[in-house]
Amino acid sequence: MLHPASSISIHGKVFKKESGYKPWLLESKIDACRFLKRSYDPFAKIVYGLFKDFTNMNHTCPYVGLQYVRGSMQYVYLRPELLKLPFPSGDYMLGMRWYFHKNLIFDTNDAFVFKFTNFNCKSYNESWFVFHECRLKAVSRDRIVFNMNGSILHPAYRIKMHYQVLKKENGYKPWLINGALDACRFIRNKYDPFGRVVYGLFQEFSNINHTCPYMGPQILKNFYLRYDKLMLPFPTGDYLLALRWHFDEKLQFDTNASVAIVEDLFQKKS
Repeated sequence: MLHPASSISIHGKVFKKESGYKPWLLESKIDACRFLKRSYDPFAKIVYGLFKDFTNMNHTCPYVGLQYVRGSMQYVYLRPELLKLPFPSGDYMLGMRWYFHKNLIFDTNDAFVFKFTNFNCKSYNESWFVFHECRLKAVSRDRIVFNMNGSILHPAYRIKMHYQVLKKENGYKPWLINGALDACRFIRNKYDPFGRVVYGLFQEFSNINHTCPYMGPQILKNFYLRYDKLMLPFPTGDYLLALRWHFDEKLQFDTNASVAIVEDLFQKKS
């Protein structure tokens, strides 16, 4: 936390998974600052009991600075003797929304999934653009990083990008979003709304962040997707983002990203 939080409230829900997560089984809203002084909420007492031995979040408000939940060997584990509720066998999700001074700040909710499932790169003119690397690497269940290394062999002063977004339903259906932008103009003036979304996803992982001309190594390193950067309401599903890159009006290469999205169940079920 970067600023002291002296007013914290939590909205928690429990869902059961049966062909997707069903409407919540339990719902609770608590004043976290009040709860830390007096454990007044029965369900919050159970949740807090599950993780309090692994965290530094065990004092009264205000909160500021590093907040962590971690166990021995960096693993936190659940102990059934602390659950104290008769849950039948199954898969469950505990979603929690955290508010500071009545403003939503973050979620701890596994329903936010936004990750790569495949990535394809193809050059149509290796005398101008060559891919040296185009590879995904799984670093955790829900985080897949992408590394791309390519070289522009001659200065590119005029670059256009054609983009399409398609949704997978028995094959990819006709595009949901379709457009094109002048990449050299866009870098100077972020005039295209969808271009801003795409660029915002990868810009901090890349050296592709200056004005034209482009030449030499073009790099994306350890690029992973973050739901908070998406800024568009995509429902749960598998999507393809197809980007076609033209230099001097000639198609040079494609970069096609397949992604999976699981939407926010708080918004879906509330």
